[in-house]
Amino acid sequence: KPLAVVSLGLHGSASVLHIERVAVNLKVVGGVDHPVVDDGPDAYFATLPTREMVAAIKTSAHVPAKLTYSAGTFLCNHIMYNALHYLSESGNGAQAGFIHLPPTPDMVLGTGKASMALPDIQRGVAAALEAVAQSLNVSTI
Repeated sequence: KPLAVVSLGLHGSASVLHIERVAVNLKVVGGVDHPVVDDGPDAYFATLPTREMVAAIKTSAHVPAKLTYSAGTFLCNHIMYNALHYLSESGNGAQAGFIHLPPTPDMVLGTGKASMALPDIQRGVAAALEAVAQSLNVSTI
């Protein structure tokens, strides 16, 4: 029985960690809208301490981060929505949410797209996880 579920996924063109606040019951397949879960709620809010995660990433890890209000309509949103839906339906009580990570420089070489060095991403994620652990009164992750 987990206390928290923190999912990670790649953001295609960012130089900042995005802490996602909302997952919607929508996926777009071949240009057509479909629900992630038939008859599921329209959306779920992350139950992780999102504002505290952003603050920890910025102040403890010194890595750019921001709170965002849409996990998109593709795989990352699908994962976030399903995790929150499952936890809600099961009554587990675990916190859940999603962090969109920027690509590393080698992933976007020659494209001109934004990126972030892997050590910075790692420091940012570690700071976010520490904020989650603190919210759960757990000594460390």
